[in-house]
Amino acid sequence: MCPMKLADWARANGITYKTAYRMWKAGQLPVPAEQFATGTVVVHVASFSEAIRLALSLPPDDRRRLISEVEASLSG
Repeated sequence: MCPMKLADWARANGITYKTAYRMWKAGQLPVPAEQFATGTVVVHVASFSEAIRLALSLPPDDRRRLISEVEASLSG
């Protein structure tokens, strides 16, 4: 499983962060997710390739940041 911020997952799936957050609060997200003590909600996508597929649908700046975050989580 590869972690991805809820905002990035929402953007990649064509919904707003607010809608995704409401879905998470209601337990309706189609993927597993958790909230850290800092308040950040992280979605766990099935694989690295799924994370990359979602990242490719993001704007270039968001894509670079997300790929860096995923690489860091996989290496450490």
